[in-house]
Formats: sequence, structure tokens, C-alpha cells
Amino acid sequence: MTRTGRDYYAALASRERPPPGPAADAAEMRRLRALDESFAHRPVPTAARADHAEYFELPLPMDRRLYIGQFFTARGLESGVEVFPYPILDWNFVHPEVQYCTGGVTPAHAVQSDGVTVATVLRPGSVYVIPAGCEMNWEPPAVGTAAPHANIYAMNGPVYYDELHVARMISLGLIDGAPADVPGVPDLTLRDVSDQVEMRDWSQLLIVDGARDRHLPSWLRNGWHRRRETRLLDYHEGLHRFVASGPSRTPDEFLSWDRGRRACRVSPLLAEPIAGVTDCWLPAGFFSMLAESELWHVLDGSALIRQSIPALHYDTVDLAVEPGMALSVAGGANVEVVDADERFVVRRLAASCAHNHHVDMMERQLIDDGIDTSIS
Repeated sequence: MTRTGRDYYAALASRERPPPGPAADAAEMRRLRALDESFAHRPVPTAARADHAEYFELPLPMDRRLYIGQFFTARGLESGVEVFPYPILDWNFVHPEVQYCTGGVTPAHAVQSDGVTVATVLRPGSVYVIPAGCEMNWEPPAVGTAAPHANIYAMNGPVYYDELHVARMISLGLIDGAPADVPGVPDLTLRDVSDQVEMRDWSQLLIVDGARDRHLPSWLRNGWHRRRETRLLDYHEGLHRFVASGPSRTPDEFLSWDRGRRACRVSPLLAEPIAGVTDCWLPAGFFSMLAESELWHVLDGSALIRQSIPALHYDTVDLAVEPGMALSVAGGANVEVVDADERFVVRRLAASCAHNHHVDMMERQLIDDGIDTSIS
């Protein structure tokens, strides 16, 4: 806000109907816009892959460590791969996070913020949403069975790991600084953890494995006929439950969804208040105007993705993507699959299943799976 008490929108209005006194100049307008958190900023379309030879080693309490390699941190979207070597004891999540397991069969207990404990086994290919306030307790490994737990982490909402990018820029000499300038990253040496990530072919994330946990959506706990009321309550209160899932059908069995240029095939995995995750087989020519930002991970096939730049859409960005890459999809952008392999599958993450029809896809699949809709 300026010294005259005006904010960004008041400065905009002054250009239309100048009040008494001087109007804001261009430099002041830019400063006001940067300071106004309510302004509709959107992520810039970005695609990247993690290099498993370049991970940060982060020291953790109790002589533990975490390796983390990033795809990118965009505005409100971030993703990468992290590796927890054994021994893992416990980990407290202060923010919600979605993970796709890429290594290690890891028995664990999720202690939710409401005090309820959920026993689970995190297996390669598992997909799970971890609510804020959840404590994950990993069981000590049996002798001779220790294996690192690796996962793709994905967050659609607040950004937490931007300091690692600053550390990376310092290590490359792109900006001045020293390790002490980046809190929590005392050593900028990058590590090669290629031998600790079991699943680097992301098409394996599509494998149907009956041994994986597959929880029903949390909003079915009061019955099918009260699912909408329960969902509204969850959206208001936030998710308290640890929910795990995994593919239940192969791409050839995906459900047909939508029509015209938006027609595709889908298989929803998670539909929770803080995350909607759906595998989508997108054909060449697919076109959509996304209402909310999403994070896509390419599981199979290659494609050329074109996104327009909101809000005026006078410019576009073309990104060539292939398996093993993450892609930020800007909210409000026109998104087009200009060209694609015969089978091009992405895993889409929305900030909520209320966005971009993820909850509708899940309801369609539950009905197709034969869920008992008479339960009240």
C-alpha cells in the first residue's frame, strides 16, 4: 500500500477515474502488484526431469539424512524425487504432500492429527496423500532387507523448497553466495543416488498390483448418499486422513471421459479435499482450458504440449515431454497436445478433487467398479 493508503486495485482505478492528486507511476504500479498477494499470479509453463546423479544431502535429526533432487519449483507448484535411506524412524509432516513411491517396500504407521493410526505398506507404485500434522513411523527393517524409500513428491499449493534452487544456483556460481546463505543446506555438494532409486522407468507406475493398499475416498465414510455433504465438510475442515491408492486398471481399461477435443481416457487414483490424482491417456489433438493449475508427471509416451499464457493468451509456450518428466500446467491456460505417441499417459495432480472434475471422474470409476450405492 502506498503512503497515501492506496493499494494495487485503487491504483488501477485511478487510471480510469483519476482522483485529486497525482496518479501512480509505472514503477509504483509494479511494486504494488508485487506486494499484493491477492493478485492472480500463475505458474509459468515448465518441464524438467530429475538427474539422479545430482541430489542434495540434507542432514536430519538423530543422525539421519535425506537426499532430494528437484524437477522445479514454480508458482504454487513443486516436485522432485527424495530418498530416505534406512534407518528411518519417524517423520512429521507440517504441510500436505502427495507422494508416488518409486522404491522400497516400507511398512509404516501414519498417526493422523486426530490421533487415529493407519497401518500401511508403502510399495513401489503406491500413491498416497499425507495431510498436514500427520506423523509417519517407519518400521525398523529386518536384517538383510534394508532398502531406501524413494518417492516422487508433488505439491500443488504453497511452495516450500525454493531455497534448494537458490542453493543450486550458488553451487553453479550463477549467483553470489556461500552455503551459510541458505539455511538448512550446509553442504552444496551434489550426490549420485542412482543406485538407490529402484523405479526410474515411470511406465512401471501404471502396473496394477493387488498387494498395494487401495483406500476408498475419505468422503464415503458416511455412505454414498451423503457423499456430497461429507465432501463439503471435508473441504471446510481439511483432510485429516492418510489415504493410499494405486492403479486398479491398465491404460487399455481406462474410462472414456468427456467429448470432442477434450475427449480422453482416465483412471482416478485419489480424490481428496487436498489432492485429486488421475492418470490420463491424452490423444494428439486434446485441447482443454484448465480452470485450476495442475502438476503433470509423464508416465508413458512422448508429446508436444502447448500452453497459452494467461490472462490474455496472446503468447504460447511449447514443451516437448517424455517419460520421467514433470510439467507445470498453468491455471486458466489453454492446453493442447499438439502431437503425441499412440499412448501418451500423464499423472495429473490438482490441489483438490473439487478442481477440474477429478471428483466426477472418481465417482464414475467407483460406479463402474460396482460400489454399493445403496449404503447410507
